[in-house]
Amino acid sequence: MGYQASKDARSESLIAADAALSARIRSKYAADAALSMATVHVNTTMSIVTLSGMVDSYAARENAEKLAIDTNGVKGVDNQIRVRATE
Repeated sequence: MGYQASKDARSESLIAADAALSARIRSKYAADAALSMATVHVNTTMSIVTLSGMVDSYAARENAEKLAIDTNGVKGVDNQIRVRATE
């Protein structure tokens, strides 16, 4: 896992499990019409998912959180996604 893993207190297996959770969530976003074009970043640490980025509506923000929460293995979600201001 290289330099990043050496700075991380998690075991390699836990890092891999967190990466797999993030990948599953990203694949759900890719399949969702409102989220596939959005800029949503997914970071998972100790099965806690942090979402960040921008979406076009509060509904998309809520849907991103729901899809993450509904992913098997997720223990919690910190939704930091911002909604773009409309003109």
